[in-house]
Amino acid sequence: DGLGYESGRPSQEGTGICILISVIIAFTFFDIWCAFLIMFFALLVTSIIGWLAHRRLSGYTGDVFGAAQQCAEIAALFIAGAYAI
Repeated sequence: DGLGYESGRPSQEGTGICILISVIIAFTFFDIWCAFLIMFFALLVTSIIGWLAHRRLSGYTGDVFGAAQQCAEIAALFIAGAYAI
């Protein structure tokens, strides 16, 4: 409820565009199964972090968003690396 309360809320349109770009990139560079696994585990990791942040902090901070992004990227790279073997 402070001055920055509304500053970190992306629009639904912006979120949809970001998801669409991510899906296009994943399916362009990987086959369908690897891209599906990358999307699934990135969503799973960010959902778990969001749930934990909401439960422990009763909200989200910039640090939580940064951690979610880093963990999603690690999950995507882990799946891509495991699939490349």
